[in-house]
Amino acid sequence: MTWSGDIFELTLATSETHLFAGTAIGTGPKLLGNGGMAARREADGTNLYVCDGWRQAVLNLNLATAVRSEVVGPATSTPAPFFEVRDLVFDPEPDPNWSPSYTIFVLDQSIDGVFHIDPKAPDLEEFSGTAWDNGWFFDIVKRFALDTKNDRLIVTGAASSLPSGIPLRGLFSIAQHGGRSAPVSTQDLGSGPTWQTPEAIAVDSEASQAFVVDAGFSTLLKVDLATGNRVVLAQHPFSDPVVDVAFDGARRRLLTLQAWPQLALYS
Repeated sequence: MTWSGDIFELTLATSETHLFAGTAIGTGPKLLGNGGMAARREADGTNLYVCDGWRQAVLNLNLATAVRSEVVGPATSTPAPFFEVRDLVFDPEPDPNWSPSYTIFVLDQSIDGVFHIDPKAPDLEEFSGTAWDNGWFFDIVKRFALDTKNDRLIVTGAASSLPSGIPLRGLFSIAQHGGRSAPVSTQDLGSGPTWQTPEAIAVDSEASQAFVVDAGFSTLLKVDLATGNRVVLAQHPFSDPVVDVAFDGARRRLLTLQAWPQLALYS
């Protein structure tokens, strides 16, 4: 997805790309800004849920028809529920007390909080963030990924154990049910390079490891989620700066999006 809100399809077998949806393709609310995306197969086709930071909303894009609709945002909630939605993931095992169908977790960078949404209602609730006395207190949230084996979210950012404490940078967990947070890897937990600006993250749940982009040091790190230990996999200028990562569990490979000299996808 680009800053203009256009979404491109990349065929991995041929490396061919083409414009799939955007301001000139499809109907419904225009995509105004970029953010996290996640696809889900549903009765009416495969739907792509997109964070639109400019619109302060989560949108649904039907991949068969290119029709867009607002799931949660200014058109469905007053006042607008978000300020800077940045990332989202699906909960494969939703809490029946909250949503009988499925839940979308949404990260809002501006208020340093995580929400869960029932897209069929739609309804939303913040369950972890700056003001929550449920573990650690977040000072910065950047990105997150689902650790399916341990029923938790792994968040990049900074948090402290006390409301007025000094925040530590690194990785933190948020329980999928209940929202309790805890440190996973910080300068005080685990060995290896000191965290500077952890951002993009991908999780290999079966191997209990995460791959994290530290933008401050332009490094790609591998993190042991059991111990918090960190090792460098790649570092600029010896490799191109990595801006995003995704883990392909079926093929046991890491996909990296690198921004120099041009945007490119590597495995």
